[in-house]
Amino acid sequence: MERPYLGKFITLMCLTLLSVWLLFPTYVFYWKATPEQRADNKLFCSSVPSWSHCNKMTLGLDLQGGLHLVMGVVVNKAVSDRAERYADALVERFKEKQITATSIKHIDDTPSIEVVLKDANDEKKLSAFLRTDFSVLTIVERLDGGQRLRLSILEDEQTRIKSDAVDQAIKTIRNRADKYGVSEPTIAKRGEDNILIQLPGVKDPDRAIEIIGTTAQLEFNIVDDEGTALEGIELPAGVTRDFERGAGGHRVAFLRAATKEMIHDAVRGKLPEDRAVKVGEEYNNAGKLSGYRSYLVQKKAGVTGDYLTDAGVQFSQEEGRHYVSFTFDPQGAKIFEKLTGDNIGKRLAVVLDDVIKSAPVIQSKISDQGRITMGGSKSSQEIMDEAKDLALVLKSGALAAPVIIREQRRVGATLGSEAVKKGQQAMMLGLILVVIAMVAYYRMSGAIADFALIFNFVFIIAALAGLEATLTLPGMAGIALTLGMAVDANVIILERIREEIRHGKTVRAAIESGYDRAFWTIVDSHVTQVVAGVILWQYGSGPIRGFATTSIIGIAASLYTSVVITKMIYEWMGAKTKMETISI
Repeated sequence: MERPYLGKFITLMCLTLLSVWLLFPTYVFYWKATPEQRADNKLFCSSVPSWSHCNKMTLGLDLQGGLHLVMGVVVNKAVSDRAERYADALVERFKEKQITATSIKHIDDTPSIEVVLKDANDEKKLSAFLRTDFSVLTIVERLDGGQRLRLSILEDEQTRIKSDAVDQAIKTIRNRADKYGVSEPTIAKRGEDNILIQLPGVKDPDRAIEIIGTTAQLEFNIVDDEGTALEGIELPAGVTRDFERGAGGHRVAFLRAATKEMIHDAVRGKLPEDRAVKVGEEYNNAGKLSGYRSYLVQKKAGVTGDYLTDAGVQFSQEEGRHYVSFTFDPQGAKIFEKLTGDNIGKRLAVVLDDVIKSAPVIQSKISDQGRITMGGSKSSQEIMDEAKDLALVLKSGALAAPVIIREQRRVGATLGSEAVKKGQQAMMLGLILVVIAMVAYYRMSGAIADFALIFNFVFIIAALAGLEATLTLPGMAGIALTLGMAVDANVIILERIREEIRHGKTVRAAIESGYDRAFWTIVDSHVTQVVAGVILWQYGSGPIRGFATTSIIGIAASLYTSVVITKMIYEWMGAKTKMETISI
């Protein structure tokens, strides 16, 4: 006896077993795993049997709650920092090209550099040098007969620097979100300098914001304990002067204030060109931040965090507290070794985001490793958490420019669960009504179509779980839409079969002809939907991509269940009976 349905049946069983295997971790996650296991992906993976895997489907921000942010990248700061680096590079290049300049300095917070030539006749030589070797800069202003020039970064180059700063910020923030343990974060560019960030399931939004938004620009400056620049300047109200013994026993002046800005405002325009003021935090006996103090340092950083390769949390038995250790790459190690070797006996300021974390005295030459001591008299757990967060952002890389919060919303879990409940109710009600309508209109053939619809739903959910997709409200809408399309495909087939029976064909011939004639009509409608879904996925983001993903997967499942599974059932029925009539 011929069994044309056998191969299709075996394929269906294999797909069903694969779906069960793909769905098992999701079942464990939502029904068996403890809250602690759900929060820690490593714990969850260890709770799943060895024969399974730990890919699971998660709920999006609109379903389980979390954090919604729009952060702005201060792109002008990236341009200004690049101009400052160009100014440093010009000092060395001028020596190579024998261009004599009495001063080369970056104009603060601008894309401009001021160059004072020793001889005005060197302007032609400078112009030729810029055209051939430094084409990103151009002369925009000539003063003092061409002896004092203002250079600026070209507009096109500024645009590129700004775009790169946003792209790097997106990459860095994504790395930090992944290391923080957020499942399926949405991080996308919005406009020219904004970044949309959605972190579903975040339990501590404040900590997440601090990690995501920390610039993490690390640099090391030599403290000037012999400088007197802070001794005679006039201080505004709220800023006080004090003295301490610096490295080498020198009497050093420093400033105190309630905020960092007050100290910076007090010294603005009053320091030598090669010196700068960095601030450090001060804590009271209770471990609370009580204010800030100044350090006079060499303006040019000895080495920056760009050379870091790793960072981690260590514990000091002597101090009884955790600290962050870091490692430089070979080039950074060479620079750090020379910096510390040339400044033994001086203080080295470890500066993170313009705040000095520590300023130890250099006792000996240091090569590829260093440490950052966590400040304050906090509890051991607080210090450890702070050290972990700092190590995380250092390993993830620094942001090319600071970021600011422009929009912030915290989506509550109650809203999420309510959305899930209503979405489930809508889907179930729609599915039940479709099932009843199909049975009422097409009788047994409608029941066969409903049977295939169940497999359609299972295959969609299993595929999403296998891809570790995030299910959102638009995604649920996509599932409902594809289930409706699956029913529509069955309606086309059943109407074709009815038409063939009315034309006098036998039931078997009508079924064969009905499927053959309906096949390309169904494929055509499904292909157009796939094209639309691919375009949405390619150019959309967040929930739009979720809708596109479920639509594409659902269309593939719909085509298989509508055409293959239902026909397999008719073939099985034909092999068991003469099939002279059909309930349609």
